[in-house]
Amino acid sequence: MKTKKAFTLIELLVVIAIIGLLLAIVMPALRRAKEMGMRILCTNNLKSIGMANQVYANEYKGAYVPLCYRTASSSWRVDWIRNEGFRAVLDIENLRSSEEPRYYGIPRKLMCPADKISKDIRNVSTQGVLTSYAMNSTEWGGFDYINNPTFNSYMGHTLRTMTLPAERIAFVDGIDWWTHWYSADPARGWNLAGQLSIEEYKSQYNLHGPVIYRHSEGANAAFYDGHAAFFRKEDLFVRADYEKKPQRPGMWVMNLQMFYERNPGAK
Repeated sequence: MKTKKAFTLIELLVVIAIIGLLLAIVMPALRRAKEMGMRILCTNNLKSIGMANQVYANEYKGAYVPLCYRTASSSWRVDWIRNEGFRAVLDIENLRSSEEPRYYGIPRKLMCPADKISKDIRNVSTQGVLTSYAMNSTEWGGFDYINNPTFNSYMGHTLRTMTLPAERIAFVDGIDWWTHWYSADPARGWNLAGQLSIEEYKSQYNLHGPVIYRHSEGANAAFYDGHAAFFRKEDLFVRADYEKKPQRPGMWVMNLQMFYERNPGAK
């Protein structure tokens, strides 16, 4: 009578070792492929927002969607993400009839797939904002200017005055509705905190409007001509330009004179 031959313990250990080796090789590649897929989806979202900005400008007498503005009858600030005309171009429901009425933000379909913060309603800020993308406020100044009615009756560019739109950042990966070149400094924000909520960034790191480098230590940005591109963090925030006097914000600013006026210490 013939007996069935079984695997020896050594043979089993060899098979297990080979499987483990294969997994060690394959898993990082799968992880990189997943990260690349999320980055591409994010780029497409920003392209949609960038192109919507072009459409908005064509419909509103050559004015790009403003970062924010105040009406003559109200001191309440209307941010770009609250702008009903821009939301209509993006095909986002009116704020008052939104399925997500607890905050002003963008729907999940337009959120960055790598964004772990904005998809959670518990991370809504005191200003009621959940959005994966921030608009560039650099030349108009930071938090103090944006929240001061004296300075921000209207903050926005036009087709007529915009120079080199393909080289001027309009929107970038973030968690707040606005951002600033200084807030793109990874040493002040991302390297210390990673993916935290807006309120945690403010309370723990005293940083407003941080750029979030959630794509393998990089971020996507959309430009005023509508295209979007990926940047490593050291290319989006160039420390040598920050340390120069006067500072050179490059693609973050169109109007250098306004930047120097609104940003003490830039010169």
